[in-house]
Amino acid sequence: MGTLSFINIGRAALCAALSLTTFCGEAQVSFGHPEKFNDGWLFNLDNIEESSRPEFADSTWRTLNLPHDWSIEGTYSPDLASGTGYLPGGIGWYRKHFTYTPTPGLEKTYIYFEGVYNRSEVYLNGHLLGKRPSGYASFMYDLTPYLKEGDNVLSVKADHSRYADSRYYTGSGIYRDVWLVKAPASHIAQWGVGFETVAVKGKKATVKGNVAIENPAKGNPRPCRRESPPCGVCRGKDSQGSRALRRALSWSGNCRQTHASLQTLHICRRH
Repeated sequence: MGTLSFINIGRAALCAALSLTTFCGEAQVSFGHPEKFNDGWLFNLDNIEESSRPEFADSTWRTLNLPHDWSIEGTYSPDLASGTGYLPGGIGWYRKHFTYTPTPGLEKTYIYFEGVYNRSEVYLNGHLLGKRPSGYASFMYDLTPYLKEGDNVLSVKADHSRYADSRYYTGSGIYRDVWLVKAPASHIAQWGVGFETVAVKGKKATVKGNVAIENPAKGNPRPCRRESPPCGVCRGKDSQGSRALRRALSWSGNCRQTHASLQTLHICRRH
């Protein structure tokens, strides 16, 4: 069998693995129910540390929708850095007021930022969720411990005061989409699905899939390990074997928190 045939098999396996998640094609989030959280933010280009407090008076702040870059709105100056287009950096704060209503079966709520430039701090109702120095990488925080039914306030600080920090234009602020993600208490972890082809021989291949599962279940977990029958994925009606792959990639619901589930799949080619 040629190399291309095994590439196609690998693609089918990956698609089957991803089909286990509730995946939105536009979101980078690979689990749960992601919804864009871009509209109705408040913004202030000033470093007022009290901005993290939920009771802080923000009625005079500017209302905008994300993504947003405050540098491009600034004034060019030859005294600034060429890498940022001779535009200013600074420190800005974003705040969003929102109402939370619990949804049965979706006990966990996360906030996912595709990009904040840079040195960000995120607060929910005055509680620091975390800091992210990099302005390029996406990141996510669990809102659940500090989320309350009714009114909530999410505050984000972006510190681009070190504006001469790049060889090309970066912008400043929450420059990519933000997602609110609701999920069951037990769910596949973000970036938790992966697979590798460990053996190829003749018309057969063995693929191992790893699924990291977030689960706060108590007690002794059942083993999160499963192996498909030899060449079992070729026995379904789907010529690509995706239906059988979905069956083989199921896991025990009693895996403990952040448990890696190892699945061994035996794939054979019919022709």
